Amino acid sequence: MLLSSLSKFLRASPRTQAVMVSEVFLFPLIWLRSYLLWIGVPWKKRRSLHARNVADTRMLLIFNEWAGYPPLREKEVDGRRYRVGRQFLFQALPAMREALPCELRCVADVCCDPGQTTPPDMSGHGIELRERENHGFDIAGYFMHLMQLQPAPEDLVVFCNSSVPEQGYVLIPELAGILAADPGVGLVGLSSCARLYASILPLNLVPHIQSYLVMLRYGDLQTLFADYLSDSAIDRRFPTHTDAKRLGEIMISYRYLRAGYALATSSGRGAMRFHPSQGVRASGMPLQDHRGMAT
Repeated sequence: MLLSSLSKFLRASPRTQAVMVSEVFLFPLIWLRSYLLWIGVPWKKRRSLHARNVADTRMLLIFNEWAGYPPLREKEVDGRRYRVGRQFLFQALPAMREALPCELRCVADVCCDPGQTTPPDMSGHGIELRERENHGFDIAGYFMHLMQLQPAPEDLVVFCNSSVPEQGYVLIPELAGILAADPGVGLVGLSSCARLYASILPLNLVPHIQSYLVMLRYGDLQTLFADYLSDSAIDRRFPTHTDAKRLGEIMISYRYLRAGYALATSSGRGAMRFHPSQGVRASGMPLQDHRGMAT
């Protein structure tokens, strides 16, 4: 891990290296800022008004894909390589549809570069293909399609992209069960991030669910993100990857935390981690795998 961090530091730009070094010295102030930011929230914990049994809802899965990606590829995360790609979603869909007691609607948000006329083939998988120009990254696509599709407040919404690892998609029914069981949880996902890197920038020191797979109730999102869901130019709100991360991925978790919701992540190994406003606590909550068997 130390060698991996050193390697990342050496490969980074001079500006990024300066930010990383400064955070080492500013760590006490950064920690204090984060504590003061979250300390008041536990006294205003919110419970969703839209929580329902999974059987009483519908699920909308919005899958983001760049048209130039192959069906399978390798991705490196923190020095480890993973196999990812839309092919794993295709393989998981039958098991997901069997495990979910509700209707599952899948929409593919395909980002095409100018002049690109060959979107990926998704026929035969029950996925609605929607193409758009490659603006605003995955976050813009998620909100754009929500504006068009108008789910019901109690509907569950899944944002995901082709960076989900091989066994990630099959955990979606499990995550739906967590939202149904606990109205105090606003967001669930596969992993979270609270690294120090770039945390001296606004909004960056926030534990957040990573946007490659996140699930939520549409009614809660509708309340907390009315400005995003009414922005007809939402794809122009995130001109750079940094904007998409800070004002998209991180902002979603930030607003849920400030409203009093907890965030939760699962690796599928039978242990949940909750992210309430004052940090992270472990929970022994039993999980279900995609066959409905206790893990």
